[in-house]
Amino acid sequence: MAEKKTVKKKTAKRVVNKKPVGVSKKDKKAVPLFLGVLIIIIIAAIAALIIFVGLETVGGTPVKIGDNVTVYYFVETPEKDFNNSGEFTFLVGSGQVIDGFDSNVIGMVKGGEKSFTLTPDEAYGDFDPEQTVLWPLEQETDRTINMTIENFNLSFGENPVLDKAYDAIVYPWMVRVVKIENDIVWLQHEPEDEQIVELPYGASMVKVMGDKLVVKLFPLTGSQFTSVYGPYGFPVIMDANETHMILDLNHPLAGKTLVFSIKLLDVIPA
Repeated sequence: MAEKKTVKKKTAKRVVNKKPVGVSKKDKKAVPLFLGVLIIIIIAAIAALIIFVGLETVGGTPVKIGDNVTVYYFVETPEKDFNNSGEFTFLVGSGQVIDGFDSNVIGMVKGGEKSFTLTPDEAYGDFDPEQTVLWPLEQETDRTINMTIENFNLSFGENPVLDKAYDAIVYPWMVRVVKIENDIVWLQHEPEDEQIVELPYGASMVKVMGDKLVVKLFPLTGSQFTSVYGPYGFPVIMDANETHMILDLNHPLAGKTLVFSIKLLDVIPA
């Protein structure tokens, strides 16, 4: 009898292709693209911020005629024999500053800096030797002055008292109340006779002549003269004799070339 053979069936193993866990090739290609776009957006945002901050600190609308501006300046002559600096505010185009300065500020922006040179015709004009005047060394003025009671109170801090002497800060001597009528107070200057008063442009001697004061100046040549008696501003004393002095009415910077360095600190648009 034939022996029955047992046949073992081979079970085929099922092979499962396992995909690696992670990002597909397609996704891998998308990542750099996304990062690139993100970087571009970040760069654009930073650039916009920089521009915004720049406009706030060094920028804005350019200066035009009618704007109110504040400027810091340094000015000197090419020879270095004069210099000055400071900060001031002015209305552009109003004639408050010399033409050359005005025109150079136009077009600047807040925070901007600029250097420029102005010739005499752009600044204070050429020196004119004919711009001189003879000025008497002696001046006469009334010994009494008057003011309202209101102004007296503002000046001296109290109501006026007849025959009382007060220390007037603007004069180097006392003033005395000699009359009060209605709303008006009369004050009399009381300097010592032939009192000497030192001034930046020389010494003055004050003489008491009844109801008048006679003031004689002993001028300091080369100094700038100021006086309540004339409309000449701040002329320079060129020369003097026994009775008169010669005043140079040219601006002190007339005939000079000026070198400016400026910074625009603030702008209030028109």
